Amino acid sequence: MGTYEQDGNPGNGAKPIEWDVLYEKDDMMLVISHLVLDCRQINDEFTDVTWETCTLRKWMNNDFYNSAFSEDEKNHIQLVKLSNINDSPTGGGRDTQDRVFCLSVDEIECLYGLIGKSSPFPDLVSEGTRYVYGYSSVYGYSAGGDHCNWWTRTEGQWEKNYVPIDVFHGAIGFPEQVTDFYGICPAMLITK
Repeated sequence: MGTYEQDGNPGNGAKPIEWDVLYEKDDMMLVISHLVLDCRQINDEFTDVTWETCTLRKWMNNDFYNSAFSEDEKNHIQLVKLSNINDSPTGGGRDTQDRVFCLSVDEIECLYGLIGKSSPFPDLVSEGTRYVYGYSSVYGYSAGGDHCNWWTRTEGQWEKNYVPIDVFHGAIGFPEQVTDFYGICPAMLITK
């Protein structure tokens, strides 16, 4: 479902996106991209933002959504109410409604069965596409090209600025600032 540039050669066109099913009930599935698909900042400017107001959310639900999916595929992508409340200094911000989103740390821990376990968590998505590894600024890029960090929508707890938690090499940690470049693993709720 969906296509996106993945091999670093735009001339040969976008490639089909592979998805991992995290949860399935009846005709609904929660999916996340099997690979880190892109590399972006959580926000274009270093300022206080929440998931509701960050530029990454706008990009995922506009640019990515409209370029990666056909009209027929869009009919299967559900609008989901997301809870963004957490223990951060700002409380995480208001709930949002999104079609494409980053998972929260709570969702990651629950869906990947990580509650009560110590890191690293080897089942977490961490491998990027050749396109992602073409960014010299992507955090967590290894010399062998086998992993990179990726954003969640959870706000950091140790700084007043919005500092989402990233997943790095199977462990959950904190990036330096909102303008750092980390990977993007889009998640969606879809109908079969």
